[in-house]
Amino acid sequence: GVAEGAIRASLSLVEQGTRLDLLSSSVKVSSQQMPELHATMEDASRVLDMKVVPELYVQSSPQANAFTLALQSEDDKPPIVVVTSALLDRCTDDEVKAIIGHELGHLKCSHSLYLTLGGLVSAPVRGLPLLGSQAEKLLQEWRLAAEFSCDRAALLVAQDVNVVAGAMLKLFAGTARATNTQAFIDQS
Repeated sequence: GVAEGAIRASLSLVEQGTRLDLLSSSVKVSSQQMPELHATMEDASRVLDMKVVPELYVQSSPQANAFTLALQSEDDKPPIVVVTSALLDRCTDDEVKAIIGHELGHLKCSHSLYLTLGGLVSAPVRGLPLLGSQAEKLLQEWRLAAEFSCDRAALLVAQDVNVVAGAMLKLFAGTARATNTQAFIDQS
């Protein structure tokens, strides 16, 4: 409806600014630049039946991370996924593929749109004693469910639970030295 259109329009402005920033400060992955990573994005997009293959950027950072604006725009511009240089250095190719699958899950499910809508709807009640904390709790539960959905997307792309667990372990630990995925799973 109207709210969705307004959110898409404002997120489009954010996306445009982010795209310009990435073009000036990151490396855009293509068939000529980091072709193996480009093929990974294409393969993951195919597995998840994405309508458009997102643009992939590598951003220099000492922190292993990945993110997306998580919105498939209505115009011709492809969505954006960013991985950091530390993530590429720390993870195996299969783990990177799983992480890209996770990020594509956010796009596939339009999480940015729904998170923004949820925030707008809950904003008026946040200051109310009981209702505000309940609204925040529901939004946090939704965020967690969204992450679980994206972990499933990672598993669909990677086709190996140990690869997905290994990728998460390296992201959470901040080092490639943490390699015991079973101990990591057992801690939860």
